[in-house]
Parts: sequence; C-alpha cells; structure tokens
Amino acid sequence: MKKKLFDVFDIDLNRLEEECADQPLLFIHYSQLLKKAKKNLAQEKSKLELCIAEIEMKIRMNPTKFGLPAGKPTEKSITTKALLNKKCKQANKKYLKVKDKADTLQVYVGALEYRKRALSDLVQLHGQQYFSKPYTTSEYRKVVAELESDALQEAANKKLHKRKKKQ
Repeated sequence: MKKKLFDVFDIDLNRLEEECADQPLLFIHYSQLLKKAKKNLAQEKSKLELCIAEIEMKIRMNPTKFGLPAGKPTEKSITTKALLNKKCKQANKKYLKVKDKADTLQVYVGALEYRKRALSDLVQLHGQQYFSKPYTTSEYRKVVAELESDALQEAANKKLHKRKKKQ
C-alpha cells in the first residue's frame, strides 16, 4: 500500500486480481483516516466554541475594554468582537484546516466506493474477454489482407520454383 495520493485511484488492467485484493485495504485505511479526522474536527470545533464563549464572557464583564460602549452591548456586537479576537482567529484557522482535511478524506472514501464499482465492471468485462479481442479499422484489415496475399503468393512461387529445380 505504498501508493501516492492519487495513485490509489489508478487501476492496472493487467493486474486486476491485485487491484481487487488491495481495494478493501485501501478503503479501510482511508476510512480510518477519515474517522480520526472527524474526531479531530469535533475537538477543534469544541475548542473554537470554548474560545468564543470565554471571550464573549470577558466582553460582557467589561465591554469598554474591548471597544464597545458602556452599558449593555448587543449580542451581535459581542459575537463579532469575540470572532475578531486573535485567540479565536487562531482557533478558527486551525478548525478550518482540520475541516478541510476531513472533507478531503470524505471525498477519497467516496472515490474508493466508485473505484470498487469500476473494478467490479472491469472484472466482468475481463470475464467476457473484452480485453482479448483486437479491434482494427477496415483500412488496416485491407492492408493486412494484401500483405497476407502477397506472402502466400510468394510462398507458392518458391514451392513452384523448387519443384521445377527438382525436375
């Protein structure tokens, strides 16, 4: 399973049995990576929500310290200030990075489902000897027929020439 990122989706038509044998291993591998990524995503989301809640609480305790008017600031202004906080920005950036990784792995797992179906179709085609028949154009068949005809004529001429020499 030492395949590069997109190489996992390449199917070698000459090694279908190996590709079929590798398919469940690839699916399990990427499914486990997705599971870990989803767990990390949940943790990062929790950290982000905690960060926002802590900053919002600090803003409510002392709104003037965060540049809001004294008194009772609106929920929207509190949330906006919290999201603009440096600590929350870093937590959000990390959350988005982990989310991107989880989304990418989700796409891979879906693509591996498609790969499974493609392998199944290729095995079926192989069983029907789809890959064993040469397909040629009519132009090519004419050229081959002429060459065969010329070769047969030449062989016949050689046989006649040998018979004449023997007589």
